[in-house]
Amino acid sequence: MKYHYIITVEVPDLGLSTANDVIDLHPDWTRSEIYKHALNKCIQQMLDSAPHRPGRITPITRFWSLEPDSFLDRA
Repeated sequence: MKYHYIITVEVPDLGLSTANDVIDLHPDWTRSEIYKHALNKCIQQMLDSAPHRPGRITPITRFWSLEPDSFLDRA
């Protein structure tokens, strides 16, 4: 089943970023594992566009949502 997530993360001395994606979940994945995946993707996105890398990365999650990608039965 496909799920859509949105995450907004702030990293002091780096800024604020929002990432989103639709992922096909493996049945064994936990919500925590998906959150860590999303968090890492968002932080990497920030680092890729940053003019400098802070000495310490301490992310603060400002928003996190994980929902099924479709609410309607399309059968």
